[in-house]
Amino acid sequence: MIITGALSICGGLTFLKYSIVLIPAIDVGLHAFSGPSLSGILWRMVLTLLPFVVAVYGLHRKREYVFIKVMVYLFSAAWLLGFIRLINS
Repeated sequence: MIITGALSICGGLTFLKYSIVLIPAIDVGLHAFSGPSLSGILWRMVLTLLPFVVAVYGLHRKREYVFIKVMVYLFSAAWLLGFIRLINS
C-alpha cells in the first residue's frame, strides 16, 4: 500500500510538471517559449498516465478496490496540491 501511494504521488507530481509546461505551449501569443512541442508534451502526459490506467484495469479485474482508491486519490491530491502551491508562490 505504501509503494502504491508513493508511486501515485510521484506520478501526480510528474503529471503536474507536464501540465505546467503545457500552459505556455498552448498559448499562441507566447513566441519566446522554447520548450518541447505540444505533441511531445501531450505524448509524455499520456505515457505518464498509461501505467496507472493499466494498473487500475488489472486491479479492477482482481477486485482490489482499496488500491484503486489509494492510487486515484493520491495521484489527484498530489496534482491538485502541487498546482495550488505553485499558484500561491
